Amino acid sequence: MLKTTSLERELSLKIEATRKTEFIKRLEGMGLLEWEVFKENGESINNTIMSLVQRLARYKECRLKFGLFFLAYTQNDDYIVRSHLKHMPLKEARRRSRLDP
Repeated sequence: MLKTTSLERELSLKIEATRKTEFIKRLEGMGLLEWEVFKENGESINNTIMSLVQRLARYKECRLKFGLFFLAYTQNDDYIVRSHLKHMPLKEARRRSRLDP
């Protein structure tokens, strides 16, 4: 069994968050905010969304702290991983990775 990387987990969470946001927006267009079920469970739904946002923030903070990769949004509603390593000398990249935890 392969272990996923933190970058892969962050990307999966980002895609999940995007899908859920789009789904909720579609439901809002159908009157979600007026539904009795939503009114009863709105707090639980909001807590779930906030948990997802907080997890994404932690992954992003760690990734930016290390500074080797970033996620770029594409035109077809997808994300790709970019790196400055292509433009940074390997010696500098190794030194930087030793300095950063």
